[in-house]
Amino acid sequence: MGSSRRKVVEMNKKKTIDLVGFNQKKNQVNLLLLDQRTWEDPKEHIDRIQERILAYVKYVEDGSFIQDYPQMIGVEIIIRVVFKYVPTDEGMSYIEEAQSVLSDTGYHLEFMNYDAL
Repeated sequence: MGSSRRKVVEMNKKKTIDLVGFNQKKNQVNLLLLDQRTWEDPKEHIDRIQERILAYVKYVEDGSFIQDYPQMIGVEIIIRVVFKYVPTDEGMSYIEEAQSVLSDTGYHLEFMNYDAL
């Protein structure tokens, strides 16, 4: 990777956020939510993902993110869910709905599978 596209990734100190990555080229911060659960119980899994996404939003909204990373004021923030296991149709429906709801409030939610990393 060239220096213009350098990414900085670190474990978040407070454990609310699994990983924080900065993409200088895009001037974006990725708040990574690492999901390692199987989809054996889709309802429970969706409930847990929803709790975690809301915790990420709260981390940004209550000022904790800027307190921890003051150099990131004004940088675009993306919440990126990284799944170990491919979501079920029910799981994908939830993610798409969450993307829509969050985009209406100014947040960006993206998802990917581990194998795409």
